[in-house]
Amino acid sequence: MEIFKPIPYHPDILVNELGEFKGVRGRILKPYTHKNGYLTLGIWLRGKNKTKHFKVHRLVALTWIENQDNKPDVNHKNGIKSDNRVINLEWVTRSENNKHASATGLNPIKYGSLANSSKFDPIQIEVIRDTRIHGFSVKSISEYFKVHVCTIHRIVNNTTYGRT
Repeated sequence: MEIFKPIPYHPDILVNELGEFKGVRGRILKPYTHKNGYLTLGIWLRGKNKTKHFKVHRLVALTWIENQDNKPDVNHKNGIKSDNRVINLEWVTRSENNKHASATGLNPIKYGSLANSSKFDPIQIEVIRDTRIHGFSVKSISEYFKVHVCTIHRIVNNTTYGRT
């Protein structure tokens, strides 16, 4: 037999250990997938006359998992954002969540031209390397691309750019 418990702050909505929701009258509530990949449940707030959207994994954790250390984030242990079973969720710090995402490949660390902060795309990296091979000075290349000479040195010596 499935046990449903009321979620915090809204006792008219119940959730079980599988992350399934229903209203107190037994009506099944269906979450939707947000553009960030997390299942989200829209809940009508009577007193405020508006709908508020909650991440399902957070509601499940708040209802079913004790947070003794008062950690702020909820982690999906298996990395699947739609798997909101209690056994797949845990309270974590932001740092623990980020480390888990990197370790499982969910949020790989990007270097060089793949990094979001990169000033150059892969074609520009090759142009810089070829230009240096053909005798142009690091200083002249850095002036042309309007970057520090150290950036050009790292590209030419392959110490930052081009790693995957």
